[in-house]
Amino acid sequence: MLNEMNAARGGPDEAEVLSGTLGRMAEYAVVHFETEEQLLREYDYPALFAQQEAHQGFMERTVELAQRVAKDASAARDETLAFIHDWWLAHIQHEDMKYKSFLLARGVR
Repeated sequence: MLNEMNAARGGPDEAEVLSGTLGRMAEYAVVHFETEEQLLREYDYPALFAQQEAHQGFMERTVELAQRVAKDASAARDETLAFIHDWWLAHIQHEDMKYKSFLLARGVR
């Protein structure tokens, strides 16, 4: 995703690539978040509400960025790249690892 967005930087299809990437991210996130939250509910994960709030924030921010890209892709590019990068580092690499150990401790593989 990031490579595709970087490759389109400043090019004639930059808006299309950014918009398409954000759209694919949102589509994937809906299914992923629903599945993840269902599993966490099933095992009474104590920080489920925080996960749900983070997921809602991700979706809201994705919509906001898509609107900004539609208005001016080059102006929203760096912000979009930073958002995706930060989500990966802060949420997936840190927050999601918390429930990983929680579920593993309960025998979920």
